Amino acid sequence: MKEQALAMVAAIALLGITASESSAEADISQREAIETLVDEFNRWIETHTNLAAKPLSGDRIRFVTLGQRIIADGEQHLVHSRNRGLYDRNREIIYLVRPWDHGDPYDQSILLHELIHHAQVDARHWYCPQAMEWDAYKWQEQWLATHDIEPQFNWTAILLESSCSKRDYHPD
Repeated sequence: MKEQALAMVAAIALLGITASESSAEADISQREAIETLVDEFNRWIETHTNLAAKPLSGDRIRFVTLGQRIIADGEQHLVHSRNRGLYDRNREIIYLVRPWDHGDPYDQSILLHELIHHAQVDARHWYCPQAMEWDAYKWQEQWLATHDIEPQFNWTAILLESSCSKRDYHPD
């Protein structure tokens, strides 16, 4: 295994780049693409929803991996396979779960969904944060339809998630 790692380092050196340079160049490319998408999606939000888009700089978009623990809205969250994105209302940070490809329309729709939450926060009073989910999913579905993508959302689960009812209630 050690020999394989050394061989990989040698191969990269022969190409004249280092892993960190390659990674840094990919990060810059991804950041530029994200900035472009944020601008595009803010225009879409303004024209296709009843929300006013809110500016959000690219440095407020972070990448996380499965199994990672993050603090969002003052609570600890474990990133699991059902999560593709998360919006921290308190700190105005969008978390996107890797792998995430800025060229993939479905992955793009995850960013749109979280930007919708960013716009929803100040749009009106919400009895609970999860009440924003239904509208966000409906607008995400609308955007996906323009790309001929059927999202296969579980609308029953989304309806339950959007409810402000008490969770894990066990009557005596």
